[in-house]
Amino acid sequence: MKIVNSTDMAALEREEFKAFGDHLAEVFMDRVGMALAASIEQFCSEKSSNGSLVYVLAGKGNNGGDAYHCAKVLMSLGYRVIAVEVTDQGSLSPLCRLKREDFLRSGGRLDVFDGQESPFKRQPLLIVDGLFGTGFNGQLKGLYRELVLAANNCEAPIFAIDIPSGISGDLGFFDGQDCIHASKTYFLELPKLGYFLGQAWNHMGLLHRISFGLSELAHEKAFASASLLNASGIKRSLPKLERQRHKYQAGLLHIWAGSMGMEGAAALVCRAALRSGCGLVKLAIEAKNYPGFSNLDLEVVKVLMNRSAGLCSKENIQFLSEHFNRGDACIIGPGLSLDMDIYAVLHELAPSLKKPLVLDADALTIFAQNAFSLPEQTVMTPHIGELKRLLRWEGAFDLNLKSIQLCQQYVENHQVTLVVKGAPTFIFHPKTEPKVMPRGHPGMASAGTGDVLAGIIGSFLAQGLEALDAACIATYLHGLGGELAAKELGAYSLIASDIIDKLPNAFAYLDDF
Repeated sequence: MKIVNSTDMAALEREEFKAFGDHLAEVFMDRVGMALAASIEQFCSEKSSNGSLVYVLAGKGNNGGDAYHCAKVLMSLGYRVIAVEVTDQGSLSPLCRLKREDFLRSGGRLDVFDGQESPFKRQPLLIVDGLFGTGFNGQLKGLYRELVLAANNCEAPIFAIDIPSGISGDLGFFDGQDCIHASKTYFLELPKLGYFLGQAWNHMGLLHRISFGLSELAHEKAFASASLLNASGIKRSLPKLERQRHKYQAGLLHIWAGSMGMEGAAALVCRAALRSGCGLVKLAIEAKNYPGFSNLDLEVVKVLMNRSAGLCSKENIQFLSEHFNRGDACIIGPGLSLDMDIYAVLHELAPSLKKPLVLDADALTIFAQNAFSLPEQTVMTPHIGELKRLLRWEGAFDLNLKSIQLCQQYVENHQVTLVVKGAPTFIFHPKTEPKVMPRGHPGMASAGTGDVLAGIIGSFLAQGLEALDAACIATYLHGLGGELAAKELGAYSLIASDIIDKLPNAFAYLDDF
């Protein structure tokens, strides 16, 4: 799904009005209000609460008009609705004024917030946020800021129309600002880039699409600042399974990972690759470290380097090169250590590789310090700290318009695929708009989850997918597996291997799309 900026979205709507008539603006608004009310009705019925009070925060623009129409529909469904507006907020947009009058004529109650006392005198089922739309820029001030803070402190779910008030649809949200903390954001037709920039994702809640009827032509004309991954697209990109497939057709993956004390990283990578459909996984191990790898999964083939020759000897480097090039893909880096011998081997080994490569963890740090040649179809998987080293970025880092541009320049210069791990995860690929992967859970902030992701990406590379497809599918399944694990075990108890255990459930989830 395309991700757009708010200016382009507004232009698309204006073109629709010009082509089909200005009356379409009210039609769109009515559809948004009705769809939102229907979703609220479903939410409340599932919650089985005895209460029926809903507060609707209405601004002076068309976002406020959406909110007023939603309030009117909710009243017709039997809900008690109180609309809240800020005193002396200035002139309303024509459609907002129209929907406000309709709401009042229908018997709606309107409270004017003047800052003297909290407008939330009773505990509501939920709050609908229609104060500001995606075109908002700057900071919330005065009574708007006070109203937003009061709503956040109300301990009721907040459903935001198109964007939580206080977040910019183009620039996102950054430290030092205030905004609505939404439980769910109903994006209108297409998601906006600002949802994913800075700390905005912390405040978006679940994303839910409302289609108000924008034409297919408008969707085709929309400029994609980025693309949002979804389950149906991921399912279509999965490797096809033939009835007569054998293990070598399912992919041979070579891995060089783990060191003394970090054997678990290698174990996680190998197991994740196997659980992701890879036919055969071989792990290269220094002979001196072999005892530490005795508890690997039975299915992992251990390949020992020459004990008598040093790690960075020509014999072992040639051994690794020939070994890795006989497979379908390889992974280098998780738990490998930053020993000087590793530096020497990587600079000799990497330029000789002809197969797709996942470069992760310690290998990324080595590459950032002194770059070496990489094979085609290389996927880099940095967390923010590693990304800063790759980009030579000083100081605090946020994903914003500038850093996104730098990431795109980086992949164009190095001809690699870059998976920037985080919430959400961004995927950059040459001559392609950035991809945004929205799945995942805070409980995944745990040691080893990155190793799991590297294993899944390597598995799909070995199964014959191109680097971009492998990265998109792997990050989606990884995030979905984390969500499923957290749902069962709780956020605080989730560990990396739980994600691997939930991969079968993640694949099953895609069957419904």
